Amino acid sequence: MQHYISNHFLRHFVKLTRQNNLDPVELLKAVGLSKKVVTQEYSVLPLRQFVTLLTHTRNQPRGKSIALLLAQQQDISVFGPLIPKLEDCHNIQALLDVLQTYVQSVIPGLSISQQQHLDNFMVSFSHDDPNIMHNSAFCEYAVSFAFHLLQQIIEMPLSIRSIFFPTAEPSPSFIKHYQGLFHCSIAFNQTQLALCFHPDILSLKVNNIAQPLKTKISQQAPQNQHIGTKIEELISMGLASGNVSIDVIGHSLGLHPRKLQRLLAKERLSYSQILDNVRQQHARQYITHTQFDMSSIAYMLGYKNLATFSRECKKWFGGSPSQLRKMTEL
Repeated sequence: MQHYISNHFLRHFVKLTRQNNLDPVELLKAVGLSKKVVTQEYSVLPLRQFVTLLTHTRNQPRGKSIALLLAQQQDISVFGPLIPKLEDCHNIQALLDVLQTYVQSVIPGLSISQQQHLDNFMVSFSHDDPNIMHNSAFCEYAVSFAFHLLQQIIEMPLSIRSIFFPTAEPSPSFIKHYQGLFHCSIAFNQTQLALCFHPDILSLKVNNIAQPLKTKISQQAPQNQHIGTKIEELISMGLASGNVSIDVIGHSLGLHPRKLQRLLAKERLSYSQILDNVRQQHARQYITHTQFDMSSIAYMLGYKNLATFSRECKKWFGGSPSQLRKMTEL
């Protein structure tokens, strides 16, 4: 099954590559991606192409650290659709439990597992696609992203005991860079990708994880941004995961669903209307400007099956998804 992720994971790719005297457009082109993937407010790209881009960039003489740096720049706003779940997390254990259950709504195919021993606690990662899991660039990104995610939500410095990589041992310069970043022992050629901590990390208190996430999302939007536009952006982020109910979006905005409905009513809008419009816009984009198969597009728009998506397309465009694509190819 083809997996897709949000282009929000490439938000800082252009800046980082240019800082390292690399041409981001040429890097994207080399792996079959359009520059639109980094210029559009929201779109999706195949996870395999994301990993291929990381790998290709990493292979450039001046791009060795890009995957690690890109992960460091990633912030917690990608977890916006999980705000209602995160509001009940008051320590690291609760956070990990939520991520273990819902991480696939953010990075499809990725799984997190926890193993606790008397004097050691391990968080390990796996993926449905073994080629992705044994890709050095992806493993670097995943570990760096996890490390900086945890560091953003706890007040004290995060201490890792060791990191296990399933990939082959890289050059000494890479190992030195890892140790300088994570300040722990690194082991390669292991059976899994994992971070090891002292068990005490599980009881670390986290004060209202959801609140800084709400703040981050609100900071990214202009203060005068129309409420409808804010809702459209959050719906776009959550479509593929299915986390697009008015309850979820309301929580993400820090509003009770009924208050959100009242605000929309004042603007003569309805939530269902906005959701339908967002799906229609993305459907047109995916059908006419990508080669994604129709089942994948249905999934990315949050539909459980192709039949439902096809019915919606007939309502929007007067024909099936395949008919719309054929018309644009003429």
